[in-house]
Amino acid sequence: MDQTIVINLGIFVITGIAAIFAGVQAIEARKARSDADTARDEAQTHEASALEAAREAAASSTRSAAAAERQAAAAEKALLDRDPWIFVKAGANRWKVTNRTGGRLQLIDVTSKDDIQLERPDNDELLNNGSFHLTFGGGMTDPASTEIEIEWHDGTKVYGFVHTVP
Repeated sequence: MDQTIVINLGIFVITGIAAIFAGVQAIEARKARSDADTARDEAQTHEASALEAAREAAASSTRSAAAAERQAAAAEKALLDRDPWIFVKAGANRWKVTNRTGGRLQLIDVTSKDDIQLERPDNDELLNNGSFHLTFGGGMTDPASTEIEIEWHDGTKVYGFVHTVP
């Protein structure tokens, strides 16, 4: 065989091997592009799902905040609807008066509408659910019932409450 034929045959074989490698690389490139397209589509799907989940979470948070506001308003209304003071008979002429205003307060005055002499507490500062005792009546001229007026402040506002004690 002639030397040029051997060289041409070698070049032909090398070209064939290079063509096979190029074909394999083209197939791999198409597969990689297909995988990238699939990954992009999945990423867009996940992005849409995440966006929808964020919207649902925001809506849920808004609903929760609104519910919390309604509960706070209902609790405040319930607190305002009930009497801020409880009067419980503790003896013949003695009453236990309990603070249900919901906080610490400073008593300003405890009086009777009928100008009956009252024994009032020594300490004017009361915590929530704190109590003091009130003594009235028992005298020959004292009425069977009277209206007790309590005035207090919580540091920001002055309040008043009237209760009829039988």
